[in-house]
Amino acid sequence: MTENGPIRIPNDWLSAGHETAVDCETAVLLRAALTPTLRSAESWQELTSRLDRKGYKLVIKRDRLVIVESTSGRSLCTGRYLGAPLESLAERLGRPRVKTCGQIAA
Repeated sequence: MTENGPIRIPNDWLSAGHETAVDCETAVLLRAALTPTLRSAESWQELTSRLDRKGYKLVIKRDRLVIVESTSGRSLCTGRYLGAPLESLAERLGRPRVKTCGQIAA
């Protein structure tokens, strides 16, 4: 979060569904913006709320946790790419409640 609002990460690097096809600079920005939130949240509700304020959502696609940019709906990367795979978050936060569209319920 900056003084002027949420940190916006450009998502034009995505190529044909390869969720982790990012350049080095973008990967650093994405990790800096989201990893602390993924690591410090104490519940799924807290995690989804904090990511929502930053402009992101969590969804489960093909049994993988995916970070999605809220406005465009584009997949950015997996939780594993940011060092927070679904398995480790589920161990720490409990099993997520999932809406029918795959989005994590708050």
